[in-house]
Amino acid sequence: MRDNRFDNLKGIMIILVLIGHFIESMYASWQYDLVTRYLDFFIYLFHMPVFVFISGFFSKKNDSDRYYKKTMTNCLIPYLLFNFIYGLIDFNGSIGGSIAGILYPRWTLWFLLSLFMWRLMVKPFSMLKGAFWLSVLLSLYTGFTRMDVFMSLSRTFCFFPFFLGGYLIPEQFIEKIRSLNKIYAVFAFLFAVVSLIVTQSLGVEISVLHMSIPYGGTTRIGSVGERLLILVTGFVCIAGFILVISDKASIISMIGRNSIIVYLIHSSILRALIIAFPDNINNGSVCIGLAVVFSVIVCLLFGNEFSARVYHAIMDRIIGLIMKHD
Repeated sequence: MRDNRFDNLKGIMIILVLIGHFIESMYASWQYDLVTRYLDFFIYLFHMPVFVFISGFFSKKNDSDRYYKKTMTNCLIPYLLFNFIYGLIDFNGSIGGSIAGILYPRWTLWFLLSLFMWRLMVKPFSMLKGAFWLSVLLSLYTGFTRMDVFMSLSRTFCFFPFFLGGYLIPEQFIEKIRSLNKIYAVFAFLFAVVSLIVTQSLGVEISVLHMSIPYGGTTRIGSVGERLLILVTGFVCIAGFILVISDKASIISMIGRNSIIVYLIHSSILRALIIAFPDNINNGSVCIGLAVVFSVIVCLLFGNEFSARVYHAIMDRIIGLIMKHD
């Protein structure tokens, strides 16, 4: 049985992902326009934490006998395939360049590689005492290392608390959150707004929210504080969304069910738009409006059941050539 609450939540998040990526790709001055800057930063405070948390929550529901095979077929093989294809595009058709860059995720594909590693890590890691708090310390410590975009190591460890949190949280606790007064969702929203204002007043760059590179800034202590604030904000927003999200099936639920397909394909569409419109957009309000239109169209085109059947049919053929049958 599908859980419409989480499908609706994924549907909303994937739309926000596309809006953020469109703004960053099509508006060169987005960081200097207060409206687009604040909107993009606000989205980044919670959209990937929510996705990662949901991924962790459903990872514990997988059949243990097929857990690792599903991890390879759902995460690793699509990553290798799409990273190779996007590598060909980025390296002007160079097969050698695409293969050489296989351990450097192309733009949005970091999520699939990190998801593969989270699913490998989470079971043994969850056996440790205080596993969640250890994951938080690991996330904070990662900023002191040289981990970066290589193999998506920085993001893997920095976002891991959200995945582990979703993996460890009992379903009964989700229901307890749902039973709270809806006013708490307003407090969660206000907390996110305050976090946005704080991070902007501190001059935090978008790379800090990406969590893909080591700490920068003037002081390491300040950088640790920023990351801790981002982690706390992510969990507060997750609770707020769980509290208010609808459990009714809708078109958003359908998009949420097929969000990974939208996630994989939308970056190629954005690449095409960048080539087609090299001058991009020079107005923030226009950019936001076009971002919403773009996001809705792409989600409807690729987040439907027909697109899902086509995608899975193609992937099943490819996986059948690589993996042994049960």
